[in-house]
Amino acid sequence: MGHVIRKARQDDYVDLCILCRESDSLHRRLLPRVFRTARGQARTKAYVRAILSDKQAALFVAERGGRIVGFAHVRVRAARRIPILVPGRYAVVEDLVVRKRARRRGIGR
Repeated sequence: MGHVIRKARQDDYVDLCILCRESDSLHRRLLPRVFRTARGQARTKAYVRAILSDKQAALFVAERGGRIVGFAHVRVRAARRIPILVPGRYAVVEDLVVRKRARRRGIGR
C-alpha cells in the first residue's frame, strides 16, 4: 500500500493536531528549556487557516490507507539582498512530520 500527497484542507485540522502532538512531544523531551506543553491544541484553527490562505506557503499531507500519516509545511522566501547571493526565491521546509508508526516507508522523502 502506497501513500498519496495532497494539499491540506481546513477539515484536516484534527489530524494535523494529532501529528503535531507527537512531534511536539519529541521536541519537549529533547529540548525542555525551549519547548513546553501547550494548553489545549498546540496549533490553533486560525494558525492552520493562515497557512492555508498564505500565497507564500503550502501545507501538504500524506495519506496512507485513507489516514493522514504526515505533513509538510513549506514557505517560499526571497534570497537576501547581499552581493554573494543570486536574486531569486527558494522554498524552506518549516515543518516535516511523519507518524512514528509510518516512518521508513518513503513518506518524508
